[in-house]
Amino acid sequence: MSPTTPLLSPDRTSKSYSNLTEFPPLVLRNDQKRRGTKKSLRIKIQIPLLCYARFMVTMAYFSIFPYVALMIQHNGSSRATDIGTCVGLFEVLFLAVQALTSMFWVTMANRFGDKSTLVSILLGTSISSVIFGFTSSVWQMALCRCFMGLVSGGDIVIRVMIGKRCMTETEATRRFSISSLAGNVGMASGLLMGHALTSHFSQYSTIFKTVAFLGHDPFCLPGIAIGVMSATCAIVAALFVEDANEAAEDTQSTSFLPPTKTSLRELLRSPGASNTVSSFINISVLGSAFTAVETIALYTDISQGGLELPGHGVTLYMICQVAFACDSWVS
Repeated sequence: MSPTTPLLSPDRTSKSYSNLTEFPPLVLRNDQKRRGTKKSLRIKIQIPLLCYARFMVTMAYFSIFPYVALMIQHNGSSRATDIGTCVGLFEVLFLAVQALTSMFWVTMANRFGDKSTLVSILLGTSISSVIFGFTSSVWQMALCRCFMGLVSGGDIVIRVMIGKRCMTETEATRRFSISSLAGNVGMASGLLMGHALTSHFSQYSTIFKTVAFLGHDPFCLPGIAIGVMSATCAIVAALFVEDANEAAEDTQSTSFLPPTKTSLRELLRSPGASNTVSSFINISVLGSAFTAVETIALYTDISQGGLELPGHGVTLYMICQVAFACDSWVS
């Protein structure tokens, strides 16, 4: 061995150095896989969470129909014609305020985020449901129904959030169908809960006999139950629902086109948009009008052209109607 011969061969040095540098990238790769798994799980539960919110919003809206006529009669109106007029007035006020504030909620969602807007709407639904059960006059019921229409933009915000998460037409069709199914299930659940907690109040009064306000306000129990469930849904949405804008930023690397802002007039001028919007408005108006008129016709006396069904009959009829709607969505 000469004095110029290196103690370690070049091959051995490169091998030892490569062995020392191979382990950290492997660890980083495993960490990235774990983060990717958690992220994929959060992405997968977004649509079920939005369907849960749609279920809750629809449930809160339909929970009053089994007892709204009895509540009007209890709060001062005894004639059937007055009851029918009040029910129709409540629904007109609700739908008018809802239509006037729809674009407001969409603007709020774009400015402050979809998640914050959805949580605010769910909290407003919770508060309005509780207040409605404690109203003691017809005008208080009308004001509370207006407030419920003011905070009823959850359906629109949920549609926007689902649409932002759809990348293909197949995904959009499937996810909007699931959302509509959740809404129909919410209708049936709201009708059942409203009827069960109102018609069987005499059974529950023995349990809650120490609570004075339950005897003074016999229609507050459904509102309290819906309020608690809506507040729970708001907490779940605040903890687990992701903002659609943040999700879009995560996938921005896969998109080559920068996001653009389009005005409402430009959207309506796009091909097929005006026909779609007009058809949607027509269907929504017919559905809402049918729901309001149906409640009046089922409760009104036979001598005045109604069916004079009892509370459980009205609930059963509307549940069967919702069941047929659910069957059409599933098929």
